[in-house]
Parts: sequence; C-alpha cells; structure tokens
Amino acid sequence: MRRAIIALYNEGDGKAEIARRTGVSYNTVALWIRRYEDFGTTGNLRRISHPHCTTAQQDQVPNAVL
Repeated sequence: MRRAIIALYNEGDGKAEIARRTGVSYNTVALWIRRYEDFGTTGNLRRISHPHCTTAQQDQVPNAVL
C-alpha cells in the first residue's frame, strides 16, 4: 500500500485524492509521503532504543532482584 501511495503521489495526485482512491486516511497518506520525502524509502525505519539498565550477566540471572 505504501508503494501505491508514493506511485500516485509521483503521478501528481494530491494527498486527499490518494486517500480517497486507496481508502487510507488522509493523515496516513501524508505520513508516508513525508517519510518518503525525508528518507527516500517506504520501508520500516530502524528504531533507536534506550540503553540497557542491566548488564548481560544480570540479564542471565532468572528473577534477580536488582
């Protein structure tokens, strides 16, 4: 569906028209177009996780009280 949204956008269709034709909400269409313009892809982006609060050794101990 993401590729279809971008294809329609590249053909010159507006966001509202794309939303109507695909049955996807306007906000979702706008989101995927913005991500495509910002990152050049329609794929999932890598997420940045928070640093771990425990060490690998602590993670191996079952039911450890920290």
